[in-house]
Order: sequence, then C-alpha cells, then structure tokens
Amino acid sequence: MGIRVIIQEKRGKDVKVQAKKNTQAMGFACLALGLLFFQCPGLDSNQHDRRSPPPQDGVSTNFTTRAFCDSTGARTQDPYIKSVLLYQLSYRVIQIPIFLGMQKRYYLLGYMGVGKSTLAKRWAKASGLPWHDLDQRLEAEIQMPISEYIKTRGELAFRKLERAALANTQSLTGILSVGGGTPCFYDNMQVMEGLGTTIYLHAGVGFLTKRLQDSALAGNERPLLAGVPLDGYAEFIGKHLLERMAFYERAEVRIPVEKEDALEVLLALSATEKRG
Repeated sequence: MGIRVIIQEKRGKDVKVQAKKNTQAMGFACLALGLLFFQCPGLDSNQHDRRSPPPQDGVSTNFTTRAFCDSTGARTQDPYIKSVLLYQLSYRVIQIPIFLGMQKRYYLLGYMGVGKSTLAKRWAKASGLPWHDLDQRLEAEIQMPISEYIKTRGELAFRKLERAALANTQSLTGILSVGGGTPCFYDNMQVMEGLGTTIYLHAGVGFLTKRLQDSALAGNERPLLAGVPLDGYAEFIGKHLLERMAFYERAEVRIPVEKEDALEVLLALSATEKRG
C-alpha cells in the first residue's frame, strides 16, 4: 500500500493537503524581505547609520523611501553603501524567527472512537514529536472528568473553557489530539488552521459503530451515547457524524483510517514538512 501524502497537489479524497499554508508562508517571506530592504535598523529617514562613518558626498542613505540610491536617483555602486547593506541585512536576518519545523503543530481531529489519542501516541513515539491531548489538559485544569463538569456546569460552560484551552496551544509544539466536538464550536477550526496543520481521521459509520459498541461492552461508554441502546448506535452516529462532517472536511489533510496505514501516512507527512 503506497503512502499518499501530497504536498503540492490533491489526490482524490485519500489524503488532501491544501496549498494555503504554502501561500501563507510565501506571504510571510515577502513581508520579511520587504522589512529587510526598506526598514533596516539603526537608520533614520534621510540619515546615515549612526554606528558607521558618514557616507561619501553626493550619496543619500534614505532607506525608508528608496534604498541605496545616489543623489540622481540611480542605483549606486559605492562599496561603502554595499557594506552597510550587508551589515543591515545580516542584522535583520538574525532577528527573524526560525519557525519552520520548530513551531510546527499537528491537530488530529475526527469523530469519537476513530482512534485519535491512540494514533497520536504511536505517532509521537515513532517520530519523537511531543504529544498533547486537549481533553487531558482540560481535565487537569478543572480537576474532574469532562463528563462530570458538563453535568454540573453545562455544555456551554465547557465549550467556552475548551475554546480558551485551544487558543493556549499556541505555546505548544508537536501533535495535539482534540475532542470530537472541538472543531464544531465557535471559531475553533479557524484557530487550529492558523496555528498548525489540521488532520482529519476519517472513518465510516460501520467502523465507528463497531468500535464504540465494543467500548461500551467493555465498560467504557461515551457520555454522548449514554442512554442510547447498542442497536441504536448506528443511527445515532450516522446523524451526528453528518452534522459534524462540514467542520471535519475543512481539515487540510484527510486520512481514511479504514483504508490507509494512518501511522505511515502521518510519519511521511511530518518528515516531508520537516524537510520543507
């Protein structure tokens, strides 16, 4: 089974990687170059670098309006000006954050029972990336299970808390698994899209039903399914999944866990982006 990780194009619905991140990166690069060229530090408009000797006669060092031009407006070949340019560029480059790879975040989303936390642990172990679970972080904060918090405070209070915790993941790096409902409230999808790569672990109703039934029989019934008979799982999951599908499908990467070796795909994805 081949790995279907596509960075520059889409291949059907198996693995879908949009070009938005590349566009954003290009925009940041252009902005950085603009700052490098027109906003050199230590230079005021119509003034020379205060840390260096004055320029030669007839040469203007107005870096704000037109960089490195002589008094006639033509580009200068003056070696002094060129040396200032190199110094200022090196100074600015050092200040630019090196964020590619270092600040990468991968958000795993999908319906309950699809295996987000399990897969995240395996991916973290195999890749060396740190792993964070949003629900676990929330439970550590509220000092009680999420199901109990919702019963006592209500779902709205929980979703507000969840939204704040999601925004705080900007201080984290690596793999972040989120709750099945996280993408469906407030602007959570937009937040995750802005902070990292969103990955949708997709599975059909039959696959999810079997997994959640087995979990319930093992004594681990999901709070959302409390009161739903086992033979009613398929209908409930089908309707509920349909309501959430529009949010899940916004993810940049879509991995059908029933057809693909999801871990293999994720490892290839992180390795490719690290090289990029």
